[in-house]
Amino acid sequence: MSTVDEAGLKGKKNGELLRAASAYFDCFLTADRGIPFQQNLSTVPIGIVLLRLGSTKIGDLLAYAGDIEAALNSVEPGQLLPIDHR
Repeated sequence: MSTVDEAGLKGKKNGELLRAASAYFDCFLTADRGIPFQQNLSTVPIGIVLLRLGSTKIGDLLAYAGDIEAALNSVEPGQLLPIDHR
């Protein structure tokens, strides 16, 4: 697991980023709620897990660690799995 920056993909936008990330990763974890509206996800060669939690601070994410792990392990290419605030 690594960040966009660590993978050398910083600066790429939207569909270009998702296609480039698919060469390195099976899935993409993001908090960008615009992705479902900006991309035709059925053509994206990577699964997307969308955090709709209101915060991406590590302390806030820890409560969702199990949900995040399950989503990352089950998402399929072209599929978006949201994780919503409880």
